[in-house]
Amino acid sequence: MVSRKYSLQAKDFSRILKQGRIFNTAYFRLRSLPNNFPNIRVGIIISAKVSKKAVLRNRLKRQISEIFRLNFSKLQPGYDIVITVSGSMVGKKYQEIKEEVLRALKTIKLF
Repeated sequence: MVSRKYSLQAKDFSRILKQGRIFNTAYFRLRSLPNNFPNIRVGIIISAKVSKKAVLRNRLKRQISEIFRLNFSKLQPGYDIVITVSGSMVGKKYQEIKEEVLRALKTIKLF
């Protein structure tokens, strides 16, 4: 899991969802917004519409968190990121998810 210093607080989500720059992929919507911190902060949103099973939602959240944890040193600091997962991500392999997340981060020039 992502440590607390890299996690978004609840009050920050609404600001990023309203003001953040949006990038859509087949699996998720990524929003980014500059912050005044020396590190990058990440939030992940997975609604019950994605899957009714909490086990699947939690697995996706852990996989995305792990992708960020392993790549924090390569990411450009000073940004808040919110990933909103869509239903098409359910059932995908970890490697597919990893490639899609890293491709999205490279496209918006955060990786």
